[in-house]
Amino acid sequence: MTAARSDLVAVIGGVIGQALADSEAAGLVVLDPGSPEGRLLIEIAGAAIGRDRVIEAVDSSGTETGPVEREEMQRMTARIMAREKGFVVAHPSNKTALLLSGNLPPERLLPLGDLYASEVATLMGSATLPADVQALADSSGGVEPLDAFLAAWLEGRRSLEDALVRLPDASRDVIAARLSAKRPERRWPRCVAKLGTRTLWIDVFE
Repeated sequence: MTAARSDLVAVIGGVIGQALADSEAAGLVVLDPGSPEGRLLIEIAGAAIGRDRVIEAVDSSGTETGPVEREEMQRMTARIMAREKGFVVAHPSNKTALLLSGNLPPERLLPLGDLYASEVATLMGSATLPADVQALADSSGGVEPLDAFLAAWLEGRRSLEDALVRLPDASRDVIAARLSAKRPERRWPRCVAKLGTRTLWIDVFE
């Protein structure tokens, strides 16, 4: 295990362990286990709490279902699995997706929620973004400049207007509107492992 992964296991694994203790849960059900984020979360959780306490959500959908139906059917199956075993369901979404997606996952436990998509890609070779966020990345010149903007705004504490200057004109208005949208939903707290200096729902959408 690399030093970067060891650090993630220490921080994120500790949060997972505490979340399980607080909820009196026996283990973790990981949604979207085949994604880079899902595989990373399984690796981290397995190293932190034991692989036998981490199970993968089963895709019970048929081949003809669309992505939304497939996601919701997996979520329903995961909840049943978690209830039967006394586990907690975790969503592996990354920070870039959580900040810019129009729809936030309803799961309370988001262990990778302070890890940018570009950081996931460095660790896993690729990262997952919802279609709407991928479109923003494409219009911004890629996920790296998009994450650089987000880091300047959050960790660098630049004003939104100042941070947006580094992005192409085509994406600025869309991103600004996206960050101001659905604020009541975004302020509903989730459990996120704090890796940077500012964390979602604690320092950002307060």
